[in-house]
Amino acid sequence: MKRYCFPDEATSLSLLNEAGYMVQDYVKDEDGNDVTDGDPHFPHNMKGQGFDIMVIGVISKPTGETEQDADGNDVPVMAALDGWHVDVLTAGVPECLEAYLVEPKNPVHCV
Repeated sequence: MKRYCFPDEATSLSLLNEAGYMVQDYVKDEDGNDVTDGDPHFPHNMKGQGFDIMVIGVISKPTGETEQDADGNDVPVMAALDGWHVDVLTAGVPECLEAYLVEPKNPVHCV
């Protein structure tokens, strides 16, 4: 499992596409030429692709403070960590993603 932290979602999509983890759909135009159909996206079925992607997005952690909800229950106050988080289950690390690879000591989610 490789864990990545990107500055934002747009950067993650651009670099994951560059790394070959996304696909582009094509349709034929009126002249029979292949033209793109929408934005690149993750494959609908990753079986046999050699990788699996889990987009985590924003990760929040408790601040140590609590507040009360509408029913009077104490609930933890959460704060977002910096970055847009994505996990990729694969063997290697594409060069374009190396700078975003992170190894958290205490991951806050499990796959």
